[in-house]
Amino acid sequence: SPNAGVVMTAGAGSLNICLGGKAYYQGVLKEKPEFGGCLRPDNKHIKRSLLLVDKTVCLWVLALIIVEGLKQ
Repeated sequence: SPNAGVVMTAGAGSLNICLGGKAYYQGVLKEKPEFGGCLRPDNKHIKRSLLLVDKTVCLWVLALIIVEGLKQ
């Protein structure tokens, strides 16, 4: 997806997992570029990816708190 590609690539690189490659869309095989790291994703990467999202949200909230504190 053009909108999610940058975020997916950053997350895959952070977790050192490889995403992309061959995919079927409505029964038609499409060759897509691979991106990210070198590990093939598996179930353990789901928990790691959720932890990455949680940490990122916490950093954004902290940044907003600091910015709002500087405004006052």
